[in-house]
Amino acid sequence: MSVSLTTVAACQVAGINRDRFNEFVAIGDYRGAPPTVAGRARVFSADDILGLVIFRDLMAGGMTAWAAGRISYAVVEVAKENPSASLVSYVHPWRASPGESVDGAARPFQHMQSVDSVDEKTPDVLYQMVFNVGVLRDVVAKRCQKIVGCNQEAA
Repeated sequence: MSVSLTTVAACQVAGINRDRFNEFVAIGDYRGAPPTVAGRARVFSADDILGLVIFRDLMAGGMTAWAAGRISYAVVEVAKENPSASLVSYVHPWRASPGESVDGAARPFQHMQSVDSVDEKTPDVLYQMVFNVGVLRDVVAKRCQKIVGCNQEAA
């Protein structure tokens, strides 16, 4: 599905408050927003909206906006690079010491990763999440059709 939506329509499809979304982008919690230039609206693709849905759902589950933004960004980047992948896995390693920030890694999901290690640089896996991007893409398409009636473009 080829979609081109403004922030207002994309937030409506994703079920996220537009003003709160803009705040999350401004303070750097949500890094997956499409780029824009002064005087022009952001234009969201279907996968960009997929990121908003994941971001919203992770926060609804109690995750901070900062963490939800990092995870949704990683998952969507892998989904964009692998359009035929129906599942994307996000693996987060244990931090070696307090305050040390180690980013997790997203990749197409083929089988359960070892819970012992991701690779030699990140030996201890704290948790793994699997996102059914195939189903989420369908949900975005249906919501887009229902809410804004977008066949191809609704910018």
